[in-house]
Amino acid sequence: MKKKKHNRYLGPCCKRMKQSARLQSAKIWLTKYEGKKIISAYRKHYGVDSLCAALELRILGYDISDEHIEQYKKEEEAKHRKALLVKQKRIEKEQENNFGESNEWFSFIAGYTAGGAAYGVKWEIYGKGMLKSPESENKEEKDEEDFDLSF
Repeated sequence: MKKKKHNRYLGPCCKRMKQSARLQSAKIWLTKYEGKKIISAYRKHYGVDSLCAALELRILGYDISDEHIEQYKKEEEAKHRKALLVKQKRIEKEQENNFGESNEWFSFIAGYTAGGAAYGVKWEIYGKGMLKSPESENKEEKDEEDFDLSF
């Protein structure tokens, strides 16, 4: 039997180039470009961020001010901070819902039997405090000792 070829489209070649290849290709591309927003056009054409586009255009001889470079650096840092916050919120949300699968009978379904019946921790047991921290267990033991007094 013949092996099946995997037809993977990797995207346009210009978006997969390394810096040296981009700089060579950009010399030709810039002669054909007729627009005014050269940084955003370079960024979109080569699939790089604004800071990288500005620095590479500066290498190619375009006059790009230091203020623009600093502005792009601040924007990239802000994007990075925002991405970290989104990731942190996602992780916190996953940790809150760490119990996995549940239904009306079980708060946590550990698995299923061969017949398809679920097994795990029931809501009644979960509600009684079976899954509490060790500190709260120590407090409950002390409370139970107080109630053992007979009259």
